[in-house]
Amino acid sequence: MHEELVRAAELGGRWAEVERSCDAMLAMLASSDAPTRVLPVQQRRLQARLRQGIGVREMEHECRELLAEADRLDSVVDVVRIRSLLVQTLQRMGRVYEAICIAEDSLGQSEALGDEALTGEALYRLAQTLLAPRPADAVELLLRLVTLARGRKDPALEARAFLSLGVARTRTRDDLAAVEAFRLALRISLDAQALDVAATSSMNLGVLELRRGNFDAAHGAFHEALRLYTTLRNNTSRVGALYNLAMLETERDDLEAAGALYRETAAVAEQLGADELAIGAHAGGGLTALRQQDVPGARTELAMAQRILGARDDWWFQGRERLEALVIRLAMLDGSKTIAHSRFCTALEKLEPNDVYGAAWLLADCGAELAPEDPTIWGMVERFADNATVETFVPLAARFTALRDFANRLPASRPRATTNEAGDD
Repeated sequence: MHEELVRAAELGGRWAEVERSCDAMLAMLASSDAPTRVLPVQQRRLQARLRQGIGVREMEHECRELLAEADRLDSVVDVVRIRSLLVQTLQRMGRVYEAICIAEDSLGQSEALGDEALTGEALYRLAQTLLAPRPADAVELLLRLVTLARGRKDPALEARAFLSLGVARTRTRDDLAAVEAFRLALRISLDAQALDVAATSSMNLGVLELRRGNFDAAHGAFHEALRLYTTLRNNTSRVGALYNLAMLETERDDLEAAGALYRETAAVAEQLGADELAIGAHAGGGLTALRQQDVPGARTELAMAQRILGARDDWWFQGRERLEALVIRLAMLDGSKTIAHSRFCTALEKLEPNDVYGAAWLLADCGAELAPEDPTIWGMVERFADNATVETFVPLAARFTALRDFANRLPASRPRATTNEAGDD
């Protein structure tokens, strides 16, 4: 009975129910002399705790303890599944290279075992891990996963594959394909009653609607995602929905609402150990404070974001452009123009290969302030303004139109973009 309850709750993303049912099953197995029966239940319970937002350091400790037990029992299936939880935890901690190595090894193990279901899980986890650093490789893995899921008649896995494929497509600059993938994920997940996938599909569609300037549609999508995540008690994803709502209010110029949402996001993200979201929220709050002429408040938010980032300067996550913009703007206010320019150039170089939107947003946000010291900025503006990704998203395209208009009113001696500067988008 408990096994059936766990499966139904997992499919619906009701992770608190999963944890309770696993606790009941473990209590029944307490006197069992077959640890191989206990281990899968412990693994499923740990997955439920991860999805509810257990702290990352506690999660890593529990993963490694359970992994040691799986290794001792020589249970490859459990090793691969527990490693998947560890990989997710390491990603949240910014230890991406370590996570990739573990995920690649797990895929090799599952393929060698010849277990299609396990291979599907390992394919999905590796693709998720590669989304940011190697999105083109993630696309190839996810297309394999779609084929595998359809062959196995597993709609829940197919929906997850399309959801991740949508994210990968945005990172490879194919936004139309991304929208189609997200819509397929939403339809398939609703049919399969995979509500956690439906929630995340809705949130990702909201992000694209936000970028397209369809603010009402974005608002509806984010609130639907927030409602589902709250119902499912998926705290980590819930805080992601709050972060997106904060960015939406920023675009709507409701700075009071945006500031409150950023503060709530940062506080919850820090409690969960979700460093990526916490840094982005503090940075967003700092930029909002600057727009409200609250420079001391912006400096406080920057200090909190930098404390969380620590020594992980090479960690380029979604939202890092907000932190860079805050650093650049405050450096310009302090007269540290060399630092601001250096930080801008490094950020653009890091962002553009995998996140054109983030790179373009940073240029639109800081370009006009930096251009008086570096007129080559205008060449960058021309190059990005003609990029298909920028043209697709109305608010961002409008900012580049305004930058071009401003540049055209400058003295004729201003350096113009050349053919070489236009480059290959």
